[in-house]
Amino acid sequence: MPGRIILLRHGQTYSNISRLLDTRPPGAELTERGRDQATEAGRELAQLVGEREVEFKCSIALRAQQTAMLAARAFEQERGMPEFSQRVDVISGVHEIFAGDWEMDGSEDAHRSHMVAMRGWCDGERGAGMEGGETLDDVLARYQPVLEGIAKQLGDDHDVILVSHGAAIRV
Repeated sequence: MPGRIILLRHGQTYSNISRLLDTRPPGAELTERGRDQATEAGRELAQLVGEREVEFKCSIALRAQQTAMLAARAFEQERGMPEFSQRVDVISGVHEIFAGDWEMDGSEDAHRSHMVAMRGWCDGERGAGMEGGETLDDVLARYQPVLEGIAKQLGDDHDVILVSHGAAIRV
């Protein structure tokens, strides 16, 4: 079977539960629930990929790094691998879409702006974005080459698990 890129959203953060648009790295850390989510995801991924070779990669944001590390440790345990044998590479370009003027804002106006931008991004509106934030073109210019580079390196029976962010993954 050809290699796959498996996109995994980071676990719950303190900014998530406060409803803050936290898009600038390093960002908030995982809550206890977010840590549990990451660990469970690692176990589930071990079952999903079976005996295939796997690489873990993640965004530069703290929450993505924490999720990737916890998932990798649980993945190792589930597969009976030595601890820290599953490497995690931190890579640029796959962080969250910048919220611009609404960064760290939890207001209804901020969330409305995000929903309008998300609708535009998902509909392929190249200039869609939040006030002062990234457009679809901006995001694709940094995210797509990274995914294409990973895809070129995939071989048979080799998967990459990429821990990234909700809006960026959906786009």
